[in-house]
Formats: sequence, C-alpha cells, structure tokens
Amino acid sequence: MSQKQCKFCKNEIQDNVKKCPYCLSYQKWYFDNVILYRLLIVLFIVSLFVFSKQRNNDIEFKDFEKNFKVEIVNVQLIKNESNTYKILNLKIDNQTAYKWKYPVVEVRYYNPDGVLVFTEFPTAFQAKITKKEKTNCSFDLRPPQDFLNYKFKIKLKDLYPDNF
Repeated sequence: MSQKQCKFCKNEIQDNVKKCPYCLSYQKWYFDNVILYRLLIVLFIVSLFVFSKQRNNDIEFKDFEKNFKVEIVNVQLIKNESNTYKILNLKIDNQTAYKWKYPVVEVRYYNPDGVLVFTEFPTAFQAKITKKEKTNCSFDLRPPQDFLNYKFKIKLKDLYPDNF
C-alpha cells in the first residue's frame, strides 16, 4: 500500500484512509465540512420559512373585501342562570386564492325606530377560512340584555392571512 502525509499532523498514513489515525482529521475537504453542510441545509429551510411568511404578510383583508360573501345560517338564543346571549352562525364564502383565519364581524343593533343603539365586534378565533370555499363560523353575541331582541345587521370587518 502506498503512503502519504496527513494534511494536518504530517505523519505518514495509508493512502486510502479518510481519517488520520493520529490526529483524527478528515483527509478530504468535504468530510471536514460536514458541519458546514448541515448549517447550509438549516439556513435553506429557515429561508424558505421566512420567505413564505413575508409573502403572505403582504396580504390585507381590505384588498379582498369584495371577494367575500356572508350569509346568516341561524341565530340561537342561549339562556342560563347567569346571563342570556346569542350564538350567530355564519357561512363565509371566500372567493380568493388565499386561506384566512380569525374572522371579525361588526354587529349593529337597531331599535324598533331604526336607530343604531349598540355595536359589537365578535371574533371567531377557531375559524379557518379555506380558499375558494364556504366555511361555517360561530360567534358569541353578548349585547346588553335590553338589545337582545332588536334587529341587527352584520358585516365582515377583518380577516388575517393564514400562512399554512
């Protein structure tokens, strides 16, 4: 077998070894840079994650507001010993190419004379609005007890982009 000198400790070693038996240094540069390769792979994965976050952070609901339709599915009146409230079930039709989350609606209550008396902004924190589909969402409505039987109107006020 032929011999060569170790690149680091200069001892004589066999020509076909990958690692010096004396100083334990790798003899080829790509073995010596295993940590560098791992670091490059991690940086690549992190950059993909950051890029996808930045791409969707530029999306704002106000730019797509006209691409949503909201329909009331039903309203349930819930009574218990401590209070009374309503659960509003909506169907949100998303005609965009994006996924959204945390819908916020504006609920305006009008007295029998048609005068606005109260406004609230409930959020459905568990709701994920899928792209190009209709999604059901539930909202707790907790107006003052005097306004529970008043007529109300709803409007979708805000949504947040869902990156994944």
